[in-house]
Amino acid sequence: MAAGASVVLQRVTHEVCPMYAATGLYCPACGATRSVYALLRGDFTAALVYNAALIASIFLIGTRALLMLCGYDRSVRKIDQLVGSWSIQSWAAIAVCWTIVRNLSIMHGILRP
Repeated sequence: MAAGASVVLQRVTHEVCPMYAATGLYCPACGATRSVYALLRGDFTAALVYNAALIASIFLIGTRALLMLCGYDRSVRKIDQLVGSWSIQSWAAIAVCWTIVRNLSIMHGILRP
């Protein structure tokens, strides 16, 4: 299955982001496809370069899923209580901040996908 996903992603990795093509700005997801493809190849550094926010999200979601699978329901409930209803608003705010920071001219060379 990973090999099939790798082949599909390899064909998609050179497509241009519609937002970037229209505005010249990077969206929060710019580089996400290339980042996932780099992860499938085992190139963690390249995955971080393409889209660090995506890698952080995958790590956090994966950690929560692993805790659930291992039977740490109490820990997952504590995380859910801690995060609670503000999680969606927080991720939206982080996405907006990520978009602004990665499009600043001073960060343009560092955080571009």
